[in-house]
Amino acid sequence: MEEGRRSAEAHATKRQEMQALSGRWQQLREKVNRDEARLHSLRELRDSYEGFAAGVRAVMQAKQGKSGVLKGVIGPAGDLISTEKAYERAIEAARARGVSIPRLGT
Repeated sequence: MEEGRRSAEAHATKRQEMQALSGRWQQLREKVNRDEARLHSLRELRDSYEGFAAGVRAVMQAKQGKSGVLKGVIGPAGDLISTEKAYERAIEAARARGVSIPRLGT
């Protein structure tokens, strides 16, 4: 009798653990879906040069068109700069003041 009770308790405990894990798995799946949707939106913004000045956007979109009209355009200077985490704010401040200007190669 005691063994049956212990077995039932163990089964109930495992069922509760499984329900908790299932709930956690659902939460993580929803987070992945939200993160993937956000990533997609951010990539669209990046690819359309949203937030750049109209002239910079026009140059960069013409470059993406690969029509050959704009040879030597490398990209916005802000995309070409990498720095340590401690200096990211300074770079972002500089970018707001013109670092988005297209840089040309030679």
